[in-house]
Amino acid sequence: MRLHQLGKPAGSIELGATLTEVAPGGISFPRHAHYVNEEAIYVLSGSGEARIGDAPVPVRPGDWIALPTGPEHAHQMVNVSTVKPLVYLCISTMRGAEIVEYPDSGKIGAGVADPRSPVGFRRLGMFRAGSGTLDYWESERHGRARPVHSFTLDNRIVAISLAASRRVRAIAERMTRPNQTRPASGHGVEPRTAVSARLAH
Repeated sequence: MRLHQLGKPAGSIELGATLTEVAPGGISFPRHAHYVNEEAIYVLSGSGEARIGDAPVPVRPGDWIALPTGPEHAHQMVNVSTVKPLVYLCISTMRGAEIVEYPDSGKIGAGVADPRSPVGFRRLGMFRAGSGTLDYWESERHGRARPVHSFTLDNRIVAISLAASRRVRAIAERMTRPNQTRPASGHGVEPRTAVSARLAH
C-alpha cells in the first residue's frame, strides 16, 4: 500500500487528505472504526470492496463512501483485482485526539495530534479490548488517590479534597437552609445555582 499525504503539505489544519493506492489482492488497513474523526473515501481507479461493518460492498471509480464515527462503521478497503491497483482519496476531519477500535482483533488504539508527525498524529498506544483496566493511580508517585470527601448537592455528588472540606461544608449548609432567599445583588441567580457553578470550576 502506498500513501501520499495531501492535506498537511498543502497547509490544511482541520481536514486531512491522503491519496491511497492498494496493490492487487491487497488490503488498506485492518478493519477499524474511528470514535472521534469522521472519514470519507472517493474511489479514483480500480475496483474492490469496502468492508463496512460485516458487509462487503463493491466499489468502483466515482463511488463516494461516507464513514461516520462509531463501531457500526468499522471499515477496510480490499482490492479484489489481481492486476490493477485500487486508488482512492481518503478525507477526514483532524480533531486533536482519536480512539480507534479494531473489531477483528479486539484491539483499541489511542492517539493525539502531533504537528511533528508526517501524518499529523502520534500514537499513544495499542491496547487489548476487554483485558482489564488499570487503576487511575497505579504506579503513580503516591500510589493512590488522596482522600476525598463527598457531598450530595441537588442529587449530584461533588468530590473534593479534604483540604477544602470545611469551606464546602459551610457552602452546603447555607444551600440547604430552609427559607433561602435570593442574594441582594441578585442578577436573578439562586444561591444554589451560583454555588454549583463555583464548585464546577
